[in-house]
Amino acid sequence: MHGEALSPAPIRRFPVLLLMCSLVLPGSLGCASSTPPPQAFSTTRDRLAELVKTLFVLRRDGYLAEALSGRPVQCVGPVEVRDGGLRAGTFEVDNFYRRDGNQRWQRVEMPASSASASR
Repeated sequence: MHGEALSPAPIRRFPVLLLMCSLVLPGSLGCASSTPPPQAFSTTRDRLAELVKTLFVLRRDGYLAEALSGRPVQCVGPVEVRDGGLRAGTFEVDNFYRRDGNQRWQRVEMPASSASASR
């Protein structure tokens, strides 16, 4: 039971955990240090919900997966250490992607978090 806390997250939960670490940290919603009015939070929450629906993450097994559910959608190849990161083709673990209007994968820049700032 105690060993479970130290073991890595199951591969299907990785996209969701990365999403939460990237977006749900203080300041990542673009709010000022003072408390925003409730309608500002509602608008930000709605924008965030729409953004999250279209995000995908490269998992350690080489699959692009929906960020919210972890459901794999496409295998892009084996993950290997290359150029200082875990990569499969042009994709990198810990980055978010979405399809553009031509259904091509595009990297998505996320708000800076304390996790990425410390790298």
